[in-house]
Amino acid sequence: MGGIPYYRQGKEWNCGAAAMRMVLQALGFRKSEKELARLLGTSKKSGTRNKAFAELGEKLKLNYCVKRKSSLKELEKMLDEGWLVILGYFLEKEKEGHYAVVEKISKGKIFLLDPKLGKGTNYSLKHFGRIWKNNPKGKDKEKKWLIAFKK
Repeated sequence: MGGIPYYRQGKEWNCGAAAMRMVLQALGFRKSEKELARLLGTSKKSGTRNKAFAELGEKLKLNYCVKRKSSLKELEKMLDEGWLVILGYFLEKEKEGHYAVVEKISKGKIFLLDPKLGKGTNYSLKHFGRIWKNNPKGKDKEKKWLIAFKK
């Protein structure tokens, strides 16, 4: 999947805003991380809530799809259909929930445009299946959550 620009998050709690910025830029919208953090209701205390992405999608009149308890097979199908996918996963070292954009799935790995860890961040599909969840101590406790956008 080409055409998604990469942006590193400017603030520790802005991974959601930075991920949304990448997707929106690919869809032709120009928004700053600061503006998106405001629109998403991002805060230092709790970051960005899952539901905020759909709320912003509605506000911008975007086509989007939210999946809960999804699967790698379903994720691959969405990528093949041209959806731009943001997902929530758990950073084990930091013990925190995190958002990234899916770049591709190839050769048994998932490649992410990760606003904190960098472009090309990748995990084996087996390992990613275990960490594809939000922070169990946070407000969003969903597993295998994603939101996908399309023109």
